[in-house]
Amino acid sequence: MRISTEDLSSTSFAGPSLVNLYLREIRDAPLLSSSDERRLARLVADGDPEARDLMIRSNLRLVVNVSRHYLGRGLGIEDLIEEGNLGLMRAVESYDPDAATRFSTYAVYWIKQSMRRAIMNQARAVRLPAYLVNLLAKWHRASACLTERLERVPTDDEVAAALKLTKRKHKLALWALEVARAMPGGQESSTASEFALEEMVSDSRSRSVEDQVHHSDCLQRIFRGIDLLDPLEARVVRLRFGLTGAPAMSLQEVAEVMGITRERVRHVERRALARLTSLSRHL
Repeated sequence: MRISTEDLSSTSFAGPSLVNLYLREIRDAPLLSSSDERRLARLVADGDPEARDLMIRSNLRLVVNVSRHYLGRGLGIEDLIEEGNLGLMRAVESYDPDAATRFSTYAVYWIKQSMRRAIMNQARAVRLPAYLVNLLAKWHRASACLTERLERVPTDDEVAAALKLTKRKHKLALWALEVARAMPGGQESSTASEFALEEMVSDSRSRSVEDQVHHSDCLQRIFRGIDLLDPLEARVVRLRFGLTGAPAMSLQEVAEVMGITRERVRHVERRALARLTSLSRHL
């Protein structure tokens, strides 16, 4: 069975029973070895539609697994799967078969990004000051234009350059993106310390210039606070929230980069966020 972009992007589910039918349908899709992935990726690069469809079908279960981590953030399972499938398609089309990374690791980034973007667009729980909302809107417009022009997803630095952002505004934009992604109710924002940190950059009543300056100062205090953490804590926070200029990483991705366990990363992150919340009151 051929799977086209239109087939997956237009898929909709009326209820749990149809979701279960979908899960049963994709259950028998073949699992690919590393060599299979690279062979198919080369064919995809040459424009082979059958290879593209096989790579998509073989990784649909990965989308479902990732979607479970984003439940309760404003989108239902069917919407998350739809968005994740779009991210999967992008991963299939842009994967480098000569890269050292397995396709599944690469694809998870695109799947998560697609889900997070959809959640951010739908969510009403995230409250950012008006000036940050405007900055994010400009960021997304610039990103979309660059994607069309470059025929790939632009880097954060490319978007910032297109908008002619100062280093300070670039950092504010990256921070606001992560705050918008950290939806209440999800695993990535489940601690009291993290909620307290988010409250420093969200205020539904921010309207005046004075309020905007105040909240900007709060963000700058957070950045200064990170510099006061011990090296391990600071690195975990920067990697988790994308403050290095690279995309934000999951707990597992940080663990792999730093060579420690996922639970160790979680523990360090919680400790760091608690310290940041405390430090911010004195900076």
